[in-house]
Amino acid sequence: SDLLLVLLFTIFILAEITTMDERDYLPDVRDGLTRIERIILTSLNELEKQRDGRMVPTAMLYGRVVEQIDISVDDLQSILQKFNRG
Repeated sequence: SDLLLVLLFTIFILAEITTMDERDYLPDVRDGLTRIERIILTSLNELEKQRDGRMVPTAMLYGRVVEQIDISVDDLQSILQKFNRG
């Protein structure tokens, strides 16, 4: 009984972590950025300031972004490539 309760609780927590809101992917009418893109850019800006303008390693950026939103490394890299294309 206790094991089943722990298992159900674990499944519930994992479902909550991996569930993303559809609105995370909708572009904002002001500038066309999604919520996820805004979090990435804000995190990048903060890290650049902390590093006195030096380049930010992707792993460091990922660590900062994943503290705020559940995103895979591949998704982060895809968004960063999109930013590079302009």
